[in-house]
Amino acid sequence: MTKYSLENKLKIYDRFIATITAIGVVGGGLWGAYTFFKQQKQSIKLRQRELAFMVYKDKKDAYLSLVDAANEITASKNRKEVIEKASLYLRLYYGRAHVIADSDHKVSESKIAFKNKLMTYLKDEQIDTSPFEYFGGVAFAITNSCKIYLDPRAIDELK
Repeated sequence: MTKYSLENKLKIYDRFIATITAIGVVGGGLWGAYTFFKQQKQSIKLRQRELAFMVYKDKKDAYLSLVDAANEITASKNRKEVIEKASLYLRLYYGRAHVIADSDHKVSESKIAFKNKLMTYLKDEQIDTSPFEYFGGVAFAITNSCKIYLDPRAIDELK
């Protein structure tokens, strides 16, 4: 009887060890899957942040160029200088700034307002105010509307 009792105890012990091993394998698999998906999620977040930074850099270049072109016109000494500098602004307006600024409503509005004011100035030779007085307000509006998009700390707010 002792032998039989020892065999029963070994079978029970064997089953217990097998059950614990199976639970460990399943638990390890679940933990591995959890860790994998957590890393995937972190990887996706990192990639989205990298893409947001790339877009930020493109916007920064285009917006700084647009602001500089508008303010070059505003800082002109006379009508002749405005005419010379207008082509750079218009090239940015219809090119890089148009592609990038279209999604930013305030930038788009201020960019259009400056272009309209510039076109009026170029067509009307009777305007006798200084370029600073004539373009100052709309140039300042472009600068203000672009400002938030030029601050790298605002990347998360812009999503």
